[in-house]
Amino acid sequence: MSDTTQTFEDVLELNPDSTVSEPKKRRGRPKKNPAEAAPKPEADRVIEIPKADEKPVKRKSKKVATVEDVGKQIYGLHAIMAMMSGIPEVALQPEEAASLAKAIITFGEEFDFQPNPKIMACITLIGTSAMIYVPRMPIILKRIAAKKAQAGKPKNEVSDTTSIH
Repeated sequence: MSDTTQTFEDVLELNPDSTVSEPKKRRGRPKKNPAEAAPKPEADRVIEIPKADEKPVKRKSKKVATVEDVGKQIYGLHAIMAMMSGIPEVALQPEEAASLAKAIITFGEEFDFQPNPKIMACITLIGTSAMIYVPRMPIILKRIAAKKAQAGKPKNEVSDTTSIH
């Protein structure tokens, strides 16, 4: 280096009273250090491979579907299908729904299939709501049709002949 060029250390030695001021602290959340945020190299990553003899991890929910619960859902769904289709033969008897539910539960146990409790709860809610509101729909539709028919008719106008002179 030439003698006229000064380095940062030279400036500090010439002027020992001067200090390097730190940058002002910025507001908000501190930014991540890019070195820490960088992804790990492939060699450092740990990949866990399940062993062949281990069973898959089961869902968090501990509620198990019972024959009674599944039977009620099957019975309700078939009742709804019978009402909506107009075919009463589609509806099941409670005994038939229970035997079908038992077969479904046995199938699930044999093939390690557990129905999702959230989906089962949704089916129950929709089925129960449909059983309550579907039978009322024809009555509501008839009332709406009657109001439309009444609104379409001209109202009886009063003639002048009824007034007294």
